[in-house]
Amino acid sequence: MSPKTPALRIGFLPFYVDYYEGICPDFPFEKQAICERLAEVLRGFGDVLWEGRMIQDHAQATAAGRALAEQSPDCVVAFTSIAVFSAIPMAALQAVACPLLVWNAQQIETVGDSYTMKEIVRNTGQIGTQALANTLVRTGRSFRILTGYESAPRTRKELGAFLGVVHAAKAVRRARLLAVGEPFPAMLDILVDEAVLRREIGVEVVRVDQAEWTRRNEAVQPERVASRVADIYQRHPVSEMSEAQRLAAVGIECEVFDLRTLAPLDREGICASVRKTGRLVIVHEGVKTGGAGAEIAQTAIEGAFDFLQAPIIRVTSEDLPIPPGTLQDLVFLHAADIEAAVKKVLM
Repeated sequence: MSPKTPALRIGFLPFYVDYYEGICPDFPFEKQAICERLAEVLRGFGDVLWEGRMIQDHAQATAAGRALAEQSPDCVVAFTSIAVFSAIPMAALQAVACPLLVWNAQQIETVGDSYTMKEIVRNTGQIGTQALANTLVRTGRSFRILTGYESAPRTRKELGAFLGVVHAAKAVRRARLLAVGEPFPAMLDILVDEAVLRREIGVEVVRVDQAEWTRRNEAVQPERVASRVADIYQRHPVSEMSEAQRLAAVGIECEVFDLRTLAPLDREGICASVRKTGRLVIVHEGVKTGGAGAEIAQTAIEGAFDFLQAPIIRVTSEDLPIPPGTLQDLVFLHAADIEAAVKKVLM
């Protein structure tokens, strides 16, 4: 069994300037508390590399960036707690070459009538985010922005999706690629350049000739393969039929039309079900963009549009690579997603 991918090493760089403390002397204490909360959220995804204090000037940023680079983080999360001048975070980020997330963690959901100048300045972190993003774009640095209310479920979900991709990339860098057999002479299009793979990705190529592959394949018991496949499927036991039964218990009757094949596609069966119920929720574990659900939805629109009483909803996995281990739960669909979609089409 291959070794488990180690926990993510997440570099956390929170930035602050004391330029606005004449408006509110409590700003540094408030912002430090926010940074500690964000660090705690990140600890739910891996090991957080942070010295425990906010970075407030160019010299601190330069030192923090160099110190973080020496710890070899898998990714960096930058947080501008207030309208920070972009030169400060850039001084730290120039030393660290890894995936970058700029977290614009909003502290309020709405703006009320009593919104004062102090509140305006207190919530200027997005200005620091914009300034940093503009500078990163000019320098050609790749990054992702996560913006939203700090405690919102969507914010946590998007954070998990980003870190899930980073974890998957880390697993790839630790992977061993199996090269079976040898290409025919002059077939340059399928040559494996091991030096490039090691340099650009970090993977190891293990070569196995045809005889060794046959010997190992014959040595594996079929029962072991079956057990492994069953274990994979049991990780995500989402059953449309069981969901329909659970919804029936609370008075929502669903017709489950289980497509056994996509080619041929039972187009008439799909349309007949829509004509009967007037609503359609499409559930499949593939990605939404370019997935089979789009073809099914178009079939229903072409053949039973006049019968639809609500928009068609697709419940799918996220449009992301499949990460290893328990991080797959952040990508695959869940039973709660199906229930929410059914209730939405009934509204």
